[in-house]
Amino acid sequence: VLSRLPGLHRFLLTISLFCFGMLSACGDAAETEMTAYHARMHGITIRNTVLSEEFLAIAGMIQADTTDSDKVAQAWQDRIIPLANELRSEVSDIQPDLPELREIHSQIVSCWSERADAYTSMLASYRSGDSDGFKKAMASNKVSKTQEVSYFAAINLLLDRYSLHLSQHP
Repeated sequence: VLSRLPGLHRFLLTISLFCFGMLSACGDAAETEMTAYHARMHGITIRNTVLSEEFLAIAGMIQADTTDSDKVAQAWQDRIIPLANELRSEVSDIQPDLPELREIHSQIVSCWSERADAYTSMLASYRSGDSDGFKKAMASNKVSKTQEVSYFAAINLLLDRYSLHLSQHP
């Protein structure tokens, strides 16, 4: 699944840009920006769902305590950290023009940045056997999850004005 994501991401970005171009010819600028934002973020949230599934799979490996810890750490390093960093980078690259959208979007940039940092700290703590550090990183991740839920509530209030909706996990 992950090997196909970059191609899927490029496809979704191409479709988003096409839709943006088509919409530029009609409607007001706010509606055009909101529609383009929605399309771009929808593609990103699909990848966020993959990250969530990977996280849960590896967390299950840790809880089961039946998998070699080096194998768990390597899976975390190969599957979680890169995708979390890619998502952080992708949302950081989006620079909305509309002030209200820019303010709301800054929430997802912040919480996904904190999440990527928390995931990196979890891995370092797991590898070193630092259970307190791991718990602290888990708590930070929990805070970022709460912020993520707040972002989706706020963005959907704004998107609703344009008959759009963004799912956290499409």
